[in-house]
Amino acid sequence: MKDKQVIFWLRSGIVMIMIMITIGGITRLTGSGLSITEWKVVGGTIPPITDAEWQVAFEKYQKTPEFILENSDMKIEGFKTIFFWEYIHRLWGRIMGFVFFIPYLYFWKKGYFKANGLNRKMFLVLILGGLQGALGWFMVASGLVDQPDVSHYRLTAHLLMALLLISYLFWLIYEVKMVAGATEKKTHHPLNFLLKNTLGIIILQLVYGGFMSGKKAAYAYPTYPDMAGKMIPDDLWHEGGLSNLSENVTTIHFIHRLLPWIIAVLLIYIVVKLRKIPADFLRLKGNVILIFCLLALQITLGIKTVLLDEGRISAFWGTSHQVVGVSFFLAIWWLYLSLTRVPKGKLAE
Repeated sequence: MKDKQVIFWLRSGIVMIMIMITIGGITRLTGSGLSITEWKVVGGTIPPITDAEWQVAFEKYQKTPEFILENSDMKIEGFKTIFFWEYIHRLWGRIMGFVFFIPYLYFWKKGYFKANGLNRKMFLVLILGGLQGALGWFMVASGLVDQPDVSHYRLTAHLLMALLLISYLFWLIYEVKMVAGATEKKTHHPLNFLLKNTLGIIILQLVYGGFMSGKKAAYAYPTYPDMAGKMIPDDLWHEGGLSNLSENVTTIHFIHRLLPWIIAVLLIYIVVKLRKIPADFLRLKGNVILIFCLLALQITLGIKTVLLDEGRISAFWGTSHQVVGVSFFLAIWWLYLSLTRVPKGKLAE
């Protein structure tokens, strides 16, 4: 019974992080991320209520590069709109802190984490959650000094930390199942190498998704499949050398378009190999179907996002693209975990 409670808690955390990623995408694409200029861990829970409080918050925003350079004509009503999403983003983070911390204390006191070093592993969830919050502010702070945009490096790091945390929760679910005796670890699987490398390439694709967002690279080439009328665009490589890979908008955009097709080829090859292991293929067929559905949806959403709506990226399509991208990675991560941690009694099959 206790393992079911812990697994429910971990799954609740996964759902909450996915909601947080969704809110983060909306916050980014509605231009709301720099509307709150301070990081108050406790005091920031309550938003401005009176007109005077709203005026103080707005005056702080008026001193930021974003207001001075891009939103100088914004009135306080417009400020309230962008403030809303950033406030919800931070509030949800605080709620998540309670959802992770309070059940952890309860389970720890009940002695649920004594076996297999679970207490140390579970406590790391709290550490990662705290680091994610700090990294979020570190990202926002980069857009409050001398430029109206956050650093695309910090933005990407913030996304990757969320990915690390949610992946870790998936892994912990299997750790709990092993302690409960429901699963056994398979030390080697023929597809381990392929799956690990595919996961690495997908992480690289998500990195370039962060670069795309931070550098606003979609605006440079709002067509598909060509880029400015060419399949291989000009300006792909400037004199900056390797810095092109993370600074050149054309290079970033080109790599982000190319990687999904490499991933698709790798996945087809993985499925061909998996079909030669009937027991695993039949057990995980649903997972494989989900992976290909998510891949097709992700590519479609990516194309739709690039084809700008009225000259701008749609918050709906852009956020959907980000959420499905993370879901796609997690589906393959789950496939890897499912191949290396099998139901008890299946190792001999």
